[in-house]
Amino acid sequence: MNFKKLQNQPINIKGLGLLTLKLASNEGNFTVFEYLNKKEKKVELGDEIDYLVLYAEIASMLYQVSGNEISSFVMISEMGGKRLFLIDFPEVEQKKYCDSFGYLVNEQKKLEQNPSFSFIGDVRLELASDPLFDKNTKKLLKTLAGDNQTAWQSLIEEKKDFIKTELFIYSLQKLHSWSFQAIKNQTETLENINYVYGKKPKPRGADLK
Repeated sequence: MNFKKLQNQPINIKGLGLLTLKLASNEGNFTVFEYLNKKEKKVELGDEIDYLVLYAEIASMLYQVSGNEISSFVMISEMGGKRLFLIDFPEVEQKKYCDSFGYLVNEQKKLEQNPSFSFIGDVRLELASDPLFDKNTKKLLKTLAGDNQTAWQSLIEEKKDFIKTELFIYSLQKLHSWSFQAIKNQTETLENINYVYGKKPKPRGADLK
């Protein structure tokens, strides 16, 4: 992907307002961005914002500024939200590594200054033409509820391509949440982003009904 197309793109972050993605450097195979406020001063996002929303919106933005095209890539936040690292995740590397975490660890080692990472955003374009599309999408349907289930059902029935973003916690190598954004078949424009969060476990002693 040509990540440089994100240069100077504005993004609204809850609690921080409108920020601009500023190309900072290229380090190894990573393209690195900083966040600037209206006064063009660098802003650190912290680790408490909703990174799933941030990553899904950046994926959507990249699709649009790239002429309605997207390929598999990974976004990683430096600890404290200091910088955003983006890197392609080509098919040959996907076959070599079982997940994006192993791939990132290998690429991270190549950097002269080894940054500390916090959240991983694994972005994939899922195609309706994939022979496993029906099996994979129907398997997830029963795990969804409400508007997410309705949107997913539409995606299955109309066989829409979609962008899937999975958020992992870097230190735990654990899936935290994920999102999907369907692509309209005729116009290749994007529909609304749907966010899927895991259910919080009930505390001990709580009524299980």
